[in-house]
Amino acid sequence: MTFFNSITNERKNQILSLRISSLKEQLWMILIDAGLVPEELDMDTFDPDTQISDANAHYRIQVAQTLDLINKTQLIKSGITA
Repeated sequence: MTFFNSITNERKNQILSLRISSLKEQLWMILIDAGLVPEELDMDTFDPDTQISDANAHYRIQVAQTLDLINKTQLIKSGITA
């Protein structure tokens, strides 16, 4: 028995869904700080290296890291059966 066996898969899915939602909200705020309007972006084709201005280049790493965390969390969530 592992440490996290006491957490049901349903609860794990809830936790991961909350985490994804929180990360998306964080990303939304970072994009605004970077001078972008999140509602106008196509996140399927979004590239922080080309779509964030050089004046706001310091946000590129934050955006890339947050997108990576979202993707990793979604991958973990997809591996959990309900």
